Amino acid sequence: CHQIRSVTGTLALTIELLQQTKDEQERKELLDQIQEVSATMNQTVDQLNQMSYCSKLAPDQKEKVVISSALNKSLGQLNALIHESEAEIFSDFSEVPEVLFNTKLLESFFKSVIEHAILSTPEMRKPAIDIFSYQEQEDNVLLIKDNSDGSVMKKFRDTENNPHDSNDIDTAVLTFNALKIQIEQLGGTLTMTTNSSVGSSVKITI
Repeated sequence: CHQIRSVTGTLALTIELLQQTKDEQERKELLDQIQEVSATMNQTVDQLNQMSYCSKLAPDQKEKVVISSALNKSLGQLNALIHESEAEIFSDFSEVPEVLFNTKLLESFFKSVIEHAILSTPEMRKPAIDIFSYQEQEDNVLLIKDNSDGSVMKKFRDTENNPHDSNDIDTAVLTFNALKIQIEQLGGTLTMTTNSSVGSSVKITI
């Protein structure tokens, strides 16, 4: 994986520089960099674990899922981030309260989309996220809209348009690639758009 090679290469170089320098300020800066690289590596491994899980999913691995329950579990995992960012999250599942899907995948979908929406919202505004379920012809649809800068969605779209260019792939793109594969394996679709004014939208059909 390009991402793993890139991170491990950076880590090896930083450790080599740390061993060579005797300047205390430079050592401190290098140690800080090692911590950042380590955190990035942990995120990458988590995403790769998620991607490996997708190979185990099959269309018959569906169950009745209460959407609000899946969302609440995900929000609990993101409680600290939501509190710190003062994010406002509104949801309405009255039209489609339940779906035939995979519980773990839906929880992962909610957690990933909400987390990246909050992290990519400019500092000058509070994150605002709206989550709806509705029917569209014969499909059940989940739609998440946010007021982020749309950077994650732009990266994801660029990767889809240039699948062989892996130089700029980051953990967020790995996450959404994995989610897309998993959702498609269960017979659904995932689409992402960047809104013309502000924010982005993530839509899955089930």
